[in-house]
Amino acid sequence: MFIKKYNFYQTDKNLNKIPLINGLRGISIFLVLYHHLFGWYTKAGWSSFTFLGKQIPLNVYLSNGWHGVNVFFFLSGFVLYLPYAIGKRDFKSMEDLSIYYKSRINRLYPLYIFVFILSLIFCYPQSIKAKDFFKLLMHMPFATFTFSSIHFAPKNNPVLWSLGVEIWFSFLFPIFSLLFKKNLGLSILVISSFLSIIIRYIGYVKFHTNPLFLNMLSDGLLGRLPDFLFGMAIVEIYLKVDSYNFLKQYRYAFLSILLITFSFACWDIWFINERINCYIPAIANIPFNLGLSLLVIFLLKSKNRFTTFLENRYLQTMGISCYSVYMWHYIIMDKMLSSGNIYIYSRYFIFYLLLLYVISTISFIFLESKNVILK
Repeated sequence: MFIKKYNFYQTDKNLNKIPLINGLRGISIFLVLYHHLFGWYTKAGWSSFTFLGKQIPLNVYLSNGWHGVNVFFFLSGFVLYLPYAIGKRDFKSMEDLSIYYKSRINRLYPLYIFVFILSLIFCYPQSIKAKDFFKLLMHMPFATFTFSSIHFAPKNNPVLWSLGVEIWFSFLFPIFSLLFKKNLGLSILVISSFLSIIIRYIGYVKFHTNPLFLNMLSDGLLGRLPDFLFGMAIVEIYLKVDSYNFLKQYRYAFLSILLITFSFACWDIWFINERINCYIPAIANIPFNLGLSLLVIFLLKSKNRFTTFLENRYLQTMGISCYSVYMWHYIIMDKMLSSGNIYIYSRYFIFYLLLLYVISTISFIFLESKNVILK
């Protein structure tokens, strides 16, 4: 009923694979939830062995749920660029630009502003003092905390860092869209990837002692720009090539899994070996993006059990409402389950999930549903 009411499957013939994209979003939000709820118990090195004085991880999947955010960035690039790539929208006039920015503001800002202010009030004055309170309030309108070394992951709701990056990419998206339309997409992708490696390396060296490995350079717009651009590049491949027979073969899906696993292993090796050799995390996102690109193309160009699974109504619901779930999950968790006590977890975990579901559903209906771009 929930899906039927909002016509989540109602797409035109050029967008008939969007349910699959929403399914990937659904999986991504589950990964993020797992990371924040249970990541401490399966953190990097929870299953590893020692070889030549270095710890080598054995199981890298349960310790990398935070990559769900990378998938969100990738899919944002895909979904934003798709209607422009097929000619359904364009940037031929100032009116087109105005319509685009109005659409993005309506899509992102109502929930963003509401959650930002509410979480700021809840955290004051316990974890946020008056000085930081007003600084964060000043950062809020244009998400400028993204450029702050102190407030990059705002104390009132740390997950807002990724939304800040999303907002700034949305602001610059028309430029990248025009460059891609001029067949400069591959050049932009290669240049941004090399630039991001340099910036990410500097960020990890400069903020090496940061207990949160997130920082304004490595995880700011320039450091994460390839995540979005890979998504845009996959649109070009998806639309311009009628048949990718070689990508329909399962060995390419296997290759995508290998690349993603390699990226996860790089991150785990870096974490469990005292975060030395900062070139490792600087490069690690590139194989992940390559693997994710291969996987998405494989799924878009084929029909198999996994694509059927991605298109089931429950995963679609999570995918469509993932923005609300993402914005609320951390602050509710922080209030209910922050002690890390396993007794507290076992006692309140189900109630937490129910409360998150109710709040996210209400939030989606009143703050999101009218502005969802792809229905």
